[in-house]
Amino acid sequence: MEWQRLETLKEKLQKDDDFQGIWTYFFDHLGENEAFVSVGESANEKVIEFIGPVVARTVSHILGRPIQIMQMQLIEITGQHFYHGSAISREGLCVIMYFDDIKMGMISFTQGLGSGQMHYGRFTTLAVEGAAKKTVILPTNNQTGH
Repeated sequence: MEWQRLETLKEKLQKDDDFQGIWTYFFDHLGENEAFVSVGESANEKVIEFIGPVVARTVSHILGRPIQIMQMQLIEITGQHFYHGSAISREGLCVIMYFDDIKMGMISFTQGLGSGQMHYGRFTTLAVEGAAKKTVILPTNNQTGH
């Protein structure tokens, strides 16, 4: 496996403002790569319990109303501090990527089947003073898009 592609994704996640481009890079270079997919294993429940509320708060922030995640599946790329997967809510489907070593991730959220609308959000799990239990969305020029 060419791990440099994962490092490139990590750099893009931290710096790029073209969220759609970040997801395109992921799917073109990693998500559809057999060697990459084959090294993944189901993430343990503690990781899912940690990321689930963060994803729910991020999507709630984007939609402007609370949502609840009904089902989440995450795959860990062993030894790379990287997780990816999906979450389902009544409001739609969310695709997730998260780098544990930099405590940063991104979601792509499709609201309802057939809506054609895609929302993106970048988040951090770093503790931010005065922001207990609040989602921190990193500043960007295109927090959501379609």
